[in-house]
Amino acid sequence: MMELQQVLIEARQLKKHFPIRSGLIRRSVGAVRAIDGIDIALHKGETLGLVGESGCGKTTTGRCLLQLTPPTDGNVYYKMPVEVRQEMLKLEAEEVELVSKNPTAKKKLRPTIDRLEQVRDQYALNRKKGEAMRAIRREMQVVFQDPYSSLNPRMLIKDVIAEPLLVHGVARRGETLARVDALLKRVGLDSDHLYRYPHEFSGGQRQRIGVARALALNPGVVVLDEPTSALDVSVQAQILNMLNDLQSEFNLTYLFISHDLSTIRYMCDRIGVMYLGKVVEMASKQDLFSKPLHPYTEALLSAIPIPDPTMKRHPILLSGDVPSPAKPPPGCRFHTRCRYREAICEKVEPPLVDKGNGHMAACHFR
Repeated sequence: MMELQQVLIEARQLKKHFPIRSGLIRRSVGAVRAIDGIDIALHKGETLGLVGESGCGKTTTGRCLLQLTPPTDGNVYYKMPVEVRQEMLKLEAEEVELVSKNPTAKKKLRPTIDRLEQVRDQYALNRKKGEAMRAIRREMQVVFQDPYSSLNPRMLIKDVIAEPLLVHGVARRGETLARVDALLKRVGLDSDHLYRYPHEFSGGQRQRIGVARALALNPGVVVLDEPTSALDVSVQAQILNMLNDLQSEFNLTYLFISHDLSTIRYMCDRIGVMYLGKVVEMASKQDLFSKPLHPYTEALLSAIPIPDPTMKRHPILLSGDVPSPAKPPPGCRFHTRCRYREAICEKVEPPLVDKGNGHMAACHFR
């Protein structure tokens, strides 16, 4: 595993609740808790994977990190110096400790809160507006899941890839064609494809075009939202190998979102497992696959097919359905389907804590 460098982008207590509206005046009657207070950090140069069932909040997490979807609460920090991050973590711990001891001690909290606000104003993406946010957007890009809907069908491919260059003023109109041509060739296409429309390409070729568009501005962070789930298996392998090569060449940092554990294992350095808007386990891929600590992770890993017809796998069958994110169960959110559950699981939500060597898990007994 690569040596991890500084934290490039980090979310602290990130939440995203989508309102449920009803009636003639569309009054809010509840909220879907897509993300409900998660901490997640991407180190420079690594690939962090997010895995979980559909609807667990993976894509919303990626969109909130990029500020494509504004979070309901929490903060997303970008390029915070190591010493400032250490200070912030210390201040947050002091704030929690003071509040737990004396919730009314506002005078003691004031210096801590003021300093935290200064840090957040300087480094939190969710507090940046206008030109400040526009400048940062050049450094963060996304490759969407569906290659058929993520490209404008009325634009030539040369214009699709050139658009971010022109919007951000990176190159003049007369200089873009050569750069677009070089990007196309880097992702395995050629100059003949410049003057074609998206409908003239296969799914794999369209995803290559999406990758070329994401690389146009030389970003530091790329969110890959299930980039191969809509492709054939042989094409998936080509795209994944290309993404690995591009990461090495351009020193990219990836957030790789997928429900395919085999793909996650191949691509990622660390893996976060999400369930119902929460991160329930976070570890290196070696630790996660060799010794999963959360019962949900155990069940996911037990369902991976073995490419050997002589070997039998005994998958762990989870009882019941995933609870509604509009009304998650009290205590541990997984307790309604967990075979290890006890009385405390129904009342107390387990925090995500380090179980050793950076292996984080949210479980009372594992």
